[in-house]
Order: sequence, then structure tokens, then C-alpha cells
Amino acid sequence: MAICPAIKDEGVSIVKGDSASVLKCLPPKSVDLAITDPPYGSKYFTNFRKKIQIKGMDGIECDTAECILPKFKAVVDELDRVMKDDAHVYVFTRWDKVVDFYPIINAKFPIKNMIVVNKNNWSMGNLFGAYANKYEVILFGSKQNKHLNCIGNTCRHTDVIDVKRVSGNKQLHSHQKPDDLIDFLIDKSSLPGEKVIDPFVGSGTTCAAAKRRGRRCIGVDIDPESVRIAKKRVRDA
Repeated sequence: MAICPAIKDEGVSIVKGDSASVLKCLPPKSVDLAITDPPYGSKYFTNFRKKIQIKGMDGIECDTAECILPKFKAVVDELDRVMKDDAHVYVFTRWDKVVDFYPIINAKFPIKNMIVVNKNNWSMGNLFGAYANKYEVILFGSKQNKHLNCIGNTCRHTDVIDVKRVSGNKQLHSHQKPDDLIDFLIDKSSLPGEKVIDPFVGSGTTCAAAKRRGRRCIGVDIDPESVRIAKKRVRDA
């Protein structure tokens, strides 16, 4: 029998381990919201930064389709068990990987929107033979029709979200998402005191945001350095 890590019911827990295995330790229907940014299976690395070394620049563990898709399916199967029936699920991916991730998510959490995140900057990529990529995709799914929350005087937001990228001098991870974006998703899809989960916690943006927004959170990552970074971000949040 697998040994389960210590996971607090209150506050924030960041644990090292295989995501699907850790999720097996959680009771059924105990989580209110999932926000996660798994490896896309794109064999990502960058040579853009020469002087500043940050996590993920030289590649991400399990960042091939052969590795991540079976692991991601196992995670979604466990999320199906641990998420409440009306919970919302947000999964970041890239336009050319939607075809891989969509059916896995949709089988358990029917997709309601493909949200476009306008990053207001663009990648280098193919400088002459392709258009510069300026956005990421979030697949948003839920088993039921739980209402999205109002924020201020606005209740109906669009499926295009404009954000400012994380500036290079503040980045802790090459795939780090803006705090404002995760704050927004948490506010739209949960209430104070509810529990958020991120099975691919990376640098800890989701759990740090959950703490700021008065939610509980569980973050999981297989990489010990990511866990260390995430724990520090949560402490400082």
C-alpha cells in the first residue's frame, strides 16, 4: 500500500510526488476547483536568456507526448473522483496540443470554453515562416452548470483574457503564469475557504494565489526544485 504524504485540510500543502498517486490519498468529492499547467508534450527549451538561469529553461521533465499524456489521463481520472460534482477545471495548454488534451479532459469534465489568454508579448519561434504566437489556451470544463462568480460589478466575462506577462526579472519558472490571471480564475470559480488543487504545481503560482484569495490549496509536483520554489512562494504570499 502506498504511503500518503502529510496533506493539511486547512491552509496550503505543497507535496513532492507523482500527481496521480498523491491524488489517490484524497477523499472523494473533497476539492472545489482545479487549475493546472501540465507539460504540453512539446519538448520545450529556450536559448533566449543567456545571463539569467530559471527553472525550465533547459527543458521540463516528462515534456513529450509519450510521457505526459498517460500521466495526465491518470491525473484526470483521479480528479474525477476527488472533485465535487459541480467543480470547475482549468487546464493550460498550447494551440497545437489541444487535440491531445481536449478528449482526455472532456471525457470526465465536459469542455465549456476554450479560453484564449492574450499574453501581450510573442514568442520567437519561426521568425519568417510563421506568425508569432501571442496566446495560450485554457480548456475550461465542468460536469454541471455551476455559475461563475461576479467580480465587482461584472458577472459576464469573455473567453479572451488580456494579461501582462511575468517580467523576466520576476520569473522563477520559464512557464510561470501571471498572478493576476490565476487570481481571476480563482475568484470566478470558487469562494473563500474552498479547496483548490494544482497537480502540476510548478513554481507555485496557483497555491500562492489561493492563499492570497483566502482559499485552501494542494499543490503536487514530481520535481524537488519546483516544490522548494513553490513552498517559498506560498510562505511569502
